[in-house]
Amino acid sequence: MDSRIILTQADFSANNIGRYVELSDLTKKVLAKQTQYDVDSEEAIALNTFLNTLTEEGLIGGADPLLKYLVIPALASNHDELLYNIAELDENGYPVNKMSDAEKNATDKVFLTYGEDKVEGMTFNNTTAIASQAIWESQQEQHVLDLLTKNANYPSLSVCMYCDGLPYDSSMLFIGGGYRVYLTKATLGIFSPNVPANYAKAAVSNIGTGFIGMNYDSTNFEVTGVLDNGTVATSESANVSALKTSNDDKYNQIYFDTFIYNRAKVKVSFVSIGKGLTNIQMTTLRDAVSTLLATING
Repeated sequence: MDSRIILTQADFSANNIGRYVELSDLTKKVLAKQTQYDVDSEEAIALNTFLNTLTEEGLIGGADPLLKYLVIPALASNHDELLYNIAELDENGYPVNKMSDAEKNATDKVFLTYGEDKVEGMTFNNTTAIASQAIWESQQEQHVLDLLTKNANYPSLSVCMYCDGLPYDSSMLFIGGGYRVYLTKATLGIFSPNVPANYAKAAVSNIGTGFIGMNYDSTNFEVTGVLDNGTVATSESANVSALKTSNDDKYNQIYFDTFIYNRAKVKVSFVSIGKGLTNIQMTTLRDAVSTLLATING
């Protein structure tokens, strides 16, 4: 008897031949938690390519990946799915939800979805509805494991976002207390507005929509950037030994802005935080992110 394979739902149309892709286990588990796109979609194939690229480059996966935090709010179907960390997996291999219970249960949310017909990412509540800075922080807080040491010099690290631009005078994202990691329309770096004599930073100009990446090299005290739009000036530093993380319990937290009443309505589709990257690695990340988002937000 001849062996036969019967395909009951095959699609051999001209547009479909050669396009079958076997999704990785990681891709399937990300889509199980962030549910806007089906496993049969073009978006799933684009995500699979993205995750494979990052795995091959050592950015995610393995015992000690370069990235410790990687969220893609543009994959979410609702508010509670916005902050799954693809760089941190649970015991069953699923990404870990970094959204605090305080935020999930709050009447007035800090994180908001944006997009007309579908979720394209997240933005932020810039009203005064949230009662206090302390409440806002409890809803914002997220941990990055194994990245920072309490009351120590900042290590080499990278912070990347894909968004529609950054506010001029406010940090878009900071880690811990004390000296903070800043991504603004004018400056990338580690510094404190309250202690201007100590810094490692680089001026930027003409920032626009797209990928915005900062890298801090703790050996040479240099700040470099990789942008879709804009230019990064030569790095400057002073008194870098003073650039220490906080000694309080919030030293290993992430926040997406500094002050409750000083926020711009920035739209964010991707965020990553991790160890220091080479310019080649960050450029690879930028290109992979831009390609993915061109498919899922295009």
